[in-house]
Amino acid sequence: MKNIFFRYAAKSLKKNRTRTLVTIVGIILSTAMLTAVTTIISSVQAYGIAFEKQETGDWHVSIRAMDRNQKEELEKDSRVSTVYELENIGYANLEGSANAYKPYLCIQGMNQGFAEHMPIHLTEGRMPETDTELIIPQHVEENAGVTFPLGETLTLSVGERESETGEVLWQDHPLYVAKEEESAEDD
Repeated sequence: MKNIFFRYAAKSLKKNRTRTLVTIVGIILSTAMLTAVTTIISSVQAYGIAFEKQETGDWHVSIRAMDRNQKEELEKDSRVSTVYELENIGYANLEGSANAYKPYLCIQGMNQGFAEHMPIHLTEGRMPETDTELIIPQHVEENAGVTFPLGETLTLSVGERESETGEVLWQDHPLYVAKEEESAEDD
């Protein structure tokens, strides 16, 4: 039975050469288009992953308020490949801040793994080498209008932010500023 189909197909292809050529070109074009589309999708996906890592870092889970014992357990867990640490140390008053909604400098400590895998992009200077050195974010100058020259020594009084009820506030808690009374004057 295979020979009958083979002979019929060969005879049909020889008889209709133009249709055969168009069919072969169509198959080549459709294969090329399919390959191009899958390559574009793969490329866009790879770009999206690289962009997200550049903007938010190379992490999958964030755990807050973890004590040392929990951290050690997490590091021993075979399902966890790496642990990066960012510790909230406290807040210091940002003297001279031109922005009433940005009166504090948030101070955080990080381990080596954190600096290597999170989106820290230095505009000048170098990464801190001791626990007495700081990275000052560029948005401090942009949002608060406060500049710190490279290499300047700072003396900071570090404390916590608390709500009126005594709850400790962190970066994800907005600053509440009482609105001043507004008045309208007629011309």
